[in-house]
Amino acid sequence: MSTVMIVDEQPVTRHALRLLMDAEGHAVVAEVGNGTEALALARQRRPDLMIVELSVPGLGGLDIIQRLSKQAPDVKVLVLTAQSPEYFAARCLEAGAAGFVSKQDDLRQLSLAVRALLNGNTYFPRDITHPVSGIEGEAGALKELSGRELTVLQMLAQGMGNTAIGAQLLLSEKTVATYKSRMMHKLHAHSPLELIDIARRNGLVKPVGGTEESHASPMLDEVQQHELELLHNVIDAMPGTVAVRDTEGRMVMCNRQYLEEFDVRLEDVIGRKIHETDVFDGENTRFFHDGMVAAIKRGEPYCEDVVFNIKGSRRLLRHWGQPYRDSSGEVVGLICGNLDITDQDMALLDLQKLNRSLEEASREKLAFLSSVTAEMSGPLNSIAAMLELARNQADRQKQDEVLAVADAAAKSLQKTLDDFRSFLRLEAGSHPLNPESLNIETLLREKVADYAAIAEGKGLQLELNTLGARHPDVWVDRDAFRRIAESLLANALKFTDVGKVLVELKAGGRGKGLTEVVLSVRDSGIGIPLAEQKQVFELFRQGTDSQRIRRGGSGTGLAICKRLVDLLGGSMELESSPGEGTCMTVRLMLPAVR
Repeated sequence: MSTVMIVDEQPVTRHALRLLMDAEGHAVVAEVGNGTEALALARQRRPDLMIVELSVPGLGGLDIIQRLSKQAPDVKVLVLTAQSPEYFAARCLEAGAAGFVSKQDDLRQLSLAVRALLNGNTYFPRDITHPVSGIEGEAGALKELSGRELTVLQMLAQGMGNTAIGAQLLLSEKTVATYKSRMMHKLHAHSPLELIDIARRNGLVKPVGGTEESHASPMLDEVQQHELELLHNVIDAMPGTVAVRDTEGRMVMCNRQYLEEFDVRLEDVIGRKIHETDVFDGENTRFFHDGMVAAIKRGEPYCEDVVFNIKGSRRLLRHWGQPYRDSSGEVVGLICGNLDITDQDMALLDLQKLNRSLEEASREKLAFLSSVTAEMSGPLNSIAAMLELARNQADRQKQDEVLAVADAAAKSLQKTLDDFRSFLRLEAGSHPLNPESLNIETLLREKVADYAAIAEGKGLQLELNTLGARHPDVWVDRDAFRRIAESLLANALKFTDVGKVLVELKAGGRGKGLTEVVLSVRDSGIGIPLAEQKQVFELFRQGTDSQRIRRGGSGTGLAICKRLVDLLGGSMELESSPGEGTCMTVRLMLPAVR
């Protein structure tokens, strides 16, 4: 009889895997949901096989594999994960794993992999095990990252700081900073924000916005200036506005047409960035400058249509730019110009913007549907595997246990589908409200009690404060208020690993027969990056990074919550800091029960 150890954060998944292993005659000697504890137990109990999910708190799966291969090489490791095989299968092989199975595959693949490993063989996807070196482009560069670098990149994209990453991976802040520098070099990124943007384009993390401030640099040196002077006469004779800028976007020279077109003096623009002059008005000049500097650093030509307010007049310009190189091939600046196309049909520009918006929305919806498919495939595979196991189970008690696991997975899947139906009804405006006399304090106590077991299972404190609920009897739709409370509680518990979740209810009279209800849920979880906070209540704008998918965070619950609050005439507030936690507050003005 072979001994097996299971490492997965989800209790239902661990239970299902234990039943599968028992049915195949293996002895499960340990089940854990924390990476640090898993490593210690593996060294102590020395199982024949460890089945591990890469995304576990405390210590990442890749770190478990690497350390175990050195400290207990006799323990074979089989990775069963929701992470992308494209980026992680080869990493697991390099770290020392003997097999890799995706949770999106049929769970019968797991049985084949277990038998292969226990018989001394390996089990990996055929198209993954080839070397990844030599692949061109960003995807190839990502595959060249080490397993630890890839893990740090995902954590950075989730909004975690150096301290939080170091605490989870048992590294110093200095070491995490070193990994960031290495990744920036390997991926040719100029800032941490560019790192996240690269990961987003390749399907690893939720997109984030923003640009990083450019560092000041001196004007061109004498040699570079001399080379540019050779172009001055040609540029001055060219039709249209033409300018030469240095690598930081400062004006080096321009032609007479530029001065006449924008009605400026040469001394007012030389040595200045575009947003440091009074030629162009509006906030978009700063972003336009950042785009020019980025093009210079890439060394790539570009052309785009932009709208500017030029001394109070709205103008449409076709702007082009060509990076300029010296005799040694080094980029020393940018030759750029503008063609005024204001008289052309402005509707064309609007259509272009609309088309880009539609394309972006389509990509976001496809990414969301992909994440939902991955989220639902796990419960469906568990149900199928448990039903097959139950049919072959002679022991009635064992059969009941197997069916209970299948039932739990089915209920989880049913809840997800119910959430989608509710969201669609709300979006269609066909969700009626049926107000009734309700003691919201009593209902909230019931909901907190329902989630107490989940909090206890994760080692979290779940506290309820209703001292401020002086007038808890109000007229409100029971189902709507229940769903709002459940969404806030479930979201807080999903994204909190340590600490506590505090639920606070206030209800006080405000005159004219109205009661102000304030429901807040504060957690000490992973937090939400500032760039994502405006999108957190939008279903098709949710983060689809591995951590959110792993925790079941498709965003449906919060999207429903926000729409129910709007339907009740209330408001929602969000305060969050990555690595410190989140507080969501709902404010409602409801009729009091007299």
